[in-house]
Amino acid sequence: MKILLLAAVLCAVSAAAWCGGLKNYTDLYFIGGGVHRYFSAGDATVVRLPGGKILGIDFNKYDKTIDFYTDEHGSRITAAEYLLEQYKALGIDRLDYIVISHWHGDHAGGLIYLMEQGFDLSGATVFVPDAAVMEKLYTSNEDAYNDPKNHHAPCIKMLEERDCRIISPGDGDKVYLSGASLTFWNNDQEYLGFDTNYNNYSLVCCLEYAGQKVLFTGDCDAEAQKHIAPDMSRVQVLKSMHHSWVPVDDDFIARTDPDIVISMDGNAHDKYLYEPKSEIQPWAEEHRVPHYRTNINGTIGVRLSRKGVSLLTDSKPFVR
Repeated sequence: MKILLLAAVLCAVSAAAWCGGLKNYTDLYFIGGGVHRYFSAGDATVVRLPGGKILGIDFNKYDKTIDFYTDEHGSRITAAEYLLEQYKALGIDRLDYIVISHWHGDHAGGLIYLMEQGFDLSGATVFVPDAAVMEKLYTSNEDAYNDPKNHHAPCIKMLEERDCRIISPGDGDKVYLSGASLTFWNNDQEYLGFDTNYNNYSLVCCLEYAGQKVLFTGDCDAEAQKHIAPDMSRVQVLKSMHHSWVPVDDDFIARTDPDIVISMDGNAHDKYLYEPKSEIQPWAEEHRVPHYRTNINGTIGVRLSRKGVSLLTDSKPFVR
């Protein structure tokens, strides 16, 4: 009931946005550090919705001991610092909606950094994986859950201090946000039991505007892909699973059948695109689907409109 009530609130907020007028497009930016990026610093996407609100989906790594980027001035900076620089370059100074796919540091860590820097998240609506399932994992004392455990509680505490509304959406729940919609899957996570591949607990969501769909898969491995495949339909853009490093479930990829694949990856993992561990690049080549990677292109901009999907940046697909 709580989720339904909160969804109703979101619908009311979205309706108010309609009264103020909407743009006829949605812009997404898949944050990347270009050729300077060595290892994967995680996932981070920011979306400018038609009604003017801003949605952030995952937030890069925040590790003070490792530098992932060289900025335009030649300075070495962390992935979280780079994320904030990119936000500023895009004119983004607050987030209204947030999705955290899972609590690994390379997806949630940068959000902690943003809050430490005073970035405006006040009153934001935050969608997170099932808290009850997460608590069961953390109390199991499996080493595989230490990293997410260390990010989960501090991040939630900081969000609550900023009066954020924290929602764990039900499987198949759809919410309307500032002229677009988000649908969630893979939050019925009891089916996984205590899977030490924590990536399979990723919350999956599909952003839709004007009939154009972008699917965000977190770090889902083949088991989670197989589980959600029956609920999938064709999408225009697929954010590849786990930075493009993992196997691809045949049913999942056949149902989603994307026109574009985007991977947020680093040069250290180029080898995965040539080995059996990753199947997304061979699939893209076989189906003649462009596969764009942030370590090659830097930040990749995509626009959704009634005319279809177009690139906002001069991005080149990866070719082996």
